[in-house]
Amino acid sequence: MRRPVFSFLACSLILAALAAKPADGMRRTPPPRTLADTAADIPIPSTPVDPISSLVVNFEELALREAARPSQTQSSICEENHQLPEDDERGEPFDEKPSDGVVGSQQLTSAPLLPTGLSPDPALNFAAMDGIPKIGSGSVQFLSPDTNGAVGLTKVMTTLNNNYLIQNKATGSSLASLSIDTFWGAPALDPKTLYDPINNRWIVTALTDFNTANSAVGVGVSLTSDPSGAWALFRFIADPAGKNTADFPSIGFNANFVAVGYDIYTIATPAAYVGSQMLILDYPQLRAGISLSSAVATAIHTSPAATYDPAELTLYAPVKINNSISFRVDYINNSPSPRSFHFGAVKAPLQSWLDPGGTLIPQAAPLSGPSACGATPCGIVAQDSHIRQTPVVRGGFLYFTQTVGLPSGGITHVAVQWTKFDLAANAIVSSGRIEDPAATATNGGKWYDYSHLAVNQFGDVLLGFTQYSSTQYASAGYSFHSRSDGAGAMSTPLIYKAGEDYYHRITPTFDYNRWGDYSKAQVDPSNDTDLWVLQEYAKARAGTDDSSSLAANSSRWGTWWAKVSPVFPSEVAPGNAGAASGQQWIGKSTMNWGINATASSGYRLYRGVAADLPKLITGAVSSCLRFTGGDQSSNSASGLIDDPSADGGLYWYLVDGVNLFGEGPAGNASSGARIVTSSGVCP
Repeated sequence: MRRPVFSFLACSLILAALAAKPADGMRRTPPPRTLADTAADIPIPSTPVDPISSLVVNFEELALREAARPSQTQSSICEENHQLPEDDERGEPFDEKPSDGVVGSQQLTSAPLLPTGLSPDPALNFAAMDGIPKIGSGSVQFLSPDTNGAVGLTKVMTTLNNNYLIQNKATGSSLASLSIDTFWGAPALDPKTLYDPINNRWIVTALTDFNTANSAVGVGVSLTSDPSGAWALFRFIADPAGKNTADFPSIGFNANFVAVGYDIYTIATPAAYVGSQMLILDYPQLRAGISLSSAVATAIHTSPAATYDPAELTLYAPVKINNSISFRVDYINNSPSPRSFHFGAVKAPLQSWLDPGGTLIPQAAPLSGPSACGATPCGIVAQDSHIRQTPVVRGGFLYFTQTVGLPSGGITHVAVQWTKFDLAANAIVSSGRIEDPAATATNGGKWYDYSHLAVNQFGDVLLGFTQYSSTQYASAGYSFHSRSDGAGAMSTPLIYKAGEDYYHRITPTFDYNRWGDYSKAQVDPSNDTDLWVLQEYAKARAGTDDSSSLAANSSRWGTWWAKVSPVFPSEVAPGNAGAASGQQWIGKSTMNWGINATASSGYRLYRGVAADLPKLITGAVSSCLRFTGGDQSSNSASGLIDDPSADGGLYWYLVDGVNLFGEGPAGNASSGARIVTSSGVCP
């Protein structure tokens, strides 16, 4: 099969001077600013590329074969460190001077929003996978998991640097597992996984043969909605000349495309940033097991979004401007082939911050034994402020998270920042933070890092993260934003899996205490309402050794799933001119309710499909009046002639206590009447 013939330096917008790697052999210097960091709406055409390999695999069959093979002893240090320069791929070294928080000549202000209340308890939570050796190998535990995974209709899939695990969604019971190398058919790392609820497919990416002449970017899609079944997998060479390696992939999709962004560094030392690429794959063809692909040059760490709006044909890809706190929303157009990539306009954030980095994050002392760092326990490396996790597009808005250093006058702690961006208006709608403003490295205040968010059909947001403090071990948590909350507000953080012990894992090559590098959140495709998070936490140690010998080091990490089921708040249905006194959402199987009879003369029952409920509330689409009762405080509506159980549909109902008289045209409407004037079809 033909190898790609594009050049990573072909586009003049992405040219970057080679930056020398520090003498410690671990950290890369940041690339310089380029035109790609500042230019707006300059189309860059993509170039067709072919994969170097393609195959169809069956997950369950591979898992059975791997389980039947005897374990093979492998080099533990090589196994652990095939992500050799991973922290260098972050773009900024840890000793870089922080940004001054100034955009242009305007100093931004920082005003964290107060919590809105308690985050809801998880409706379900269970262990995912920990740092066990790769299945079938004799390697030791991994330095970091690169936490990722996805949620399907009946199963969840956890994809880490060591192994892939499929579990029962309702119970957490293990169904199948195999090593990441077996899945991709080559040494692999840096996995990311998405679930597309529109086409009910799983989408994956990972790097293979990292830091070698054979470095490649893997892209795959399940051929059914079952991750245990068949997958079509493709690999694309990072550099036909064999001198450069791909690093830090990001992945997104919409109805037309699957896009994978990645950065390019030289293999030779000192390692140097070469440029950044994005693979653009025809999604309908990919689902058929065919690769029609092209590649385009981009800016460093550009992250395509997971698009939950079926009609959104533009694939957006936000990027934080390198060495700045500003960002752009780049995009892939929907014009005929060849596809082109566009740089968006530079946007200033609503709040000021500094770019974090280095071993900043505190943790509590070991349960037993000394810390290698003495009286003050070894710190944990903070993530930088690039958009590391897959952004989300739905309802015309783009959502993404970042790690930020605060305050802007000098970092005393790190926090998680989330942004909601209006795509039509090309402007930020709101921005909020998960932050303890009083936190320092020694006072027990909370630090937050490694975040991701998910958004459901109603605009509820669940934001997952790791929480730390000088009196706490690294813990898995989340915060919740209800659609009824103020812009940017989040509820009080909830820890759903507490850290169990001190964590310090280094090697002679990697002498810094890494965590992460990712985290995951996703809406449940079964109902488009429940929200899931997958986070890392520090496990109980097997001993007291936290030296640089991985074979002897006793620190451990684990990952844990949690599901949150939002409670519908009270809403006022559209089309009522009279006073509404109380309302309640009910499921299709629950047709009983209560209304305060002293405040209203009756009730009405509205029906809508789940996807239309936010629009039903605002009157943007038709809703249907299905039942009317007067002068009653409660009732039930069993036996409706349009009960959705007959056709397998999923509907929700809104019961509204109203004054049934004096409402104008909508007053005293009969059963089945349309009460909102629009061109929509009654669901």
